[in-house]
Amino acid sequence: MNKQVLVSGIGALIIALVAVIIYILSGGQGSQPIISDYASCAKAGNATVESYPAECTTKDGRTFIQPAATESDTTALPAY
Repeated sequence: MNKQVLVSGIGALIIALVAVIIYILSGGQGSQPIISDYASCAKAGNATVESYPAECTTKDGRTFIQPAATESDTTALPAY
């Protein structure tokens, strides 16, 4: 009986160790946000370039461009 408990304990330790290694190798982060456009790229904290149009680059090298303002976006702005 003691041998069976010892083997079960060692097995549990091995499983826990493998889980910790996988967590560390994955960067220790939970679920990654899905980045599919400029807004989600900027919200995820990636690097943005304030140009026209603005650009956001993900850590894996994908670049997203901020959509240009449409006429309906600018109608509420005061004319100068």
